[in-house]
Amino acid sequence: MPNKTEEYLALACKTADSFSRQWEHWAEFLITAARLYKYSYPDQLMIYAQRPDATACAEYDVWNNKMNRYVRRGSKGIALLDESGGYPRLHYVFDVSDTAPRRNALYPDLWQINESLKEPVRSMLAENYGVHSESFGQQLADVAGKLVQSYRDNNSSDILGIVDGSYFLPNLTLNQPRKQLNRYGRLRRTYLMNHRPVLYNTMLLNGSLYRKSGYSKKLLEAHREEITLHKAAKAAFDEAGLQKLPKVKELDAEFAELLTKKKAAYPDYRKARNEMQELVRAQKNVERFFAEEKDTTEKTRTR
Repeated sequence: MPNKTEEYLALACKTADSFSRQWEHWAEFLITAARLYKYSYPDQLMIYAQRPDATACAEYDVWNNKMNRYVRRGSKGIALLDESGGYPRLHYVFDVSDTAPRRNALYPDLWQINESLKEPVRSMLAENYGVHSESFGQQLADVAGKLVQSYRDNNSSDILGIVDGSYFLPNLTLNQPRKQLNRYGRLRRTYLMNHRPVLYNTMLLNGSLYRKSGYSKKLLEAHREEITLHKAAKAAFDEAGLQKLPKVKELDAEFAELLTKKKAAYPDYRKARNEMQELVRAQKNVERFFAEEKDTTEKTRTR
């Protein structure tokens, strides 16, 4: 039975997988992530999976000591995964909606912009990023595009480990060697091993897992026997001219057809069996008759 950490690992990977199947989930996640921009992507992912309406999250001690707010009794913490100790463990944060104020309590400053702030922000964007536009919205979009391109250039290996096989960036190509698995990649691998073993083994044998691991020699050595057997089986398939194994449905249909033919042949089988038994009995009777006649003849000669 999986423990709590494994359950939350599975939740994180399941939520991330849903992004590549439905763009609406990705758009909803971005709204949550925008409110929690100080958190890393894995933490944003965990918060979205458990509390998509969260606006400002902090640990218990931060609410109590710095914000002078108490966490209401019965409030359920939001579990985040921490791998700083070398293995995943859980720690918890609480949303501001889970808290209540004490005297002189502080309320978190949520990011927002009004008309009076737009012009200073536009000037700052033009100065820092060299992006100008008559529309404030277009200027923000252009800055975002520029940052995305820069981030992609610097982190394309990590990005590919996440989106490979999804609908996000189907034509992404690399211009640099792959890096080792990042935090999300390790979480995804653990999830596949524990909860999707068939898919994990398929990826292991066809080489995609080796590719995504950054061509890890450790992974290759750990599974060299399975990979060697897979290559030998593939060579045998190629030599026999087989493209793929029959599907389970096809095998089930063939088995059902053979079973029907077998049942239909039962009457003929029983008839043939009974005839064979009659012939065997007749043969034994004839042999017994001749044996008795032979004994009688020998006794007569002896007299």
